[in-house]
Order: sequence, then structure tokens, then C-alpha cells
Amino acid sequence: MSKKLNQVDVIASDEGFSFRNAEENDLDFIYKLILSGSKNGHFSEAFLTPEGSKGLRVNLRSILTKKQRLDARKPAYGVIYHNEGTPVGFLINSSIYESKGTEIWMMAVSEEFQNAGHGSTLLDEILRNFADYRGVMMARCHPASEVMFKMFIKRGFTHKDTGEEGTRILVR
Repeated sequence: MSKKLNQVDVIASDEGFSFRNAEENDLDFIYKLILSGSKNGHFSEAFLTPEGSKGLRVNLRSILTKKQRLDARKPAYGVIYHNEGTPVGFLINSSIYESKGTEIWMMAVSEEFQNAGHGSTLLDEILRNFADYRGVMMARCHPASEVMFKMFIKRGFTHKDTGEEGTRILVR
């Protein structure tokens, strides 16, 4: 699949960077990135409460070990983007609409690797794997996730709706 670039695209060097399925030993890395993102408005603030953070950890463990989201009772899996084995970012994909669609449920890149094209590389890899997919693809972006929102728009997603708290729903 050829990739059409425009001048604002930043492509991360692929030297030493790769992808793998997320495993249980990635739990702390993913969990910490989500909590950090929640503090900055990129994920639900509910994850910052004791109950919310505990529920998040249990849900992530289920996704990583059983490929099942507990909060939605849907199949889900994680992908780790890494540099020679050291995690740099993650993405969690989940079934939606009675398994007739898929949602890019969560995605984040470690702060030290942001603004260098790694988020684009991670998203492009997932979308490449869904190139022949005919179901609905969905993503949600909190108001603080403007960069992520623009990445989705640039890749053919359409802003379908905005929730009460400003979370934007995108589909492709």
C-alpha cells in the first residue's frame, strides 16, 4: 500500500523500531501512559480516582491476557510499538457494534518520543492492517487530543458527533 504524504507529515525513523502484540508484562507501561494521559485530558478523568484506576488495571489485564474488554464485554487486543524491545507506545483495538465494527479505543506514545512521528507510525501500521476491512472503524478523541484528532482526519476519518463533555466521535 503506497502512502501519500503531505508536508506536515513527520515519519519516524524505523531503525530499531518495531511492533508486537501486547502482553501481560506490558500492563504497567500501558497503565502509566493512560494515567499520565488522563491527567492531561487525553483519557477519562475517572481513571484518576481509586475506583477508576483499579477498574482500568483489571480491564487492561483482561485485554492483555484474555483478549476481552470487561467494561464492554467485547473482544480487544493491544499492540506495542517499541524500540529494540523498549516500549515507546501502545494501541488498544476493540470490537464494536456486535463485532460488526472496530474501535481504536486507546493509543498513546511516551512523552519523550512525542512530536517525532511515532504516533503517526503506530496509527499507520494499525490502519495498514485494516486496509481491506469493510466494517465500521471508529475512534474517540477527548478535547485535549487535538493532534490525535487531526491524525485521524488526515487518514480518512470523519468527525461524526461530539459528546456532552467535548469528546469527538470519528468514523471511517
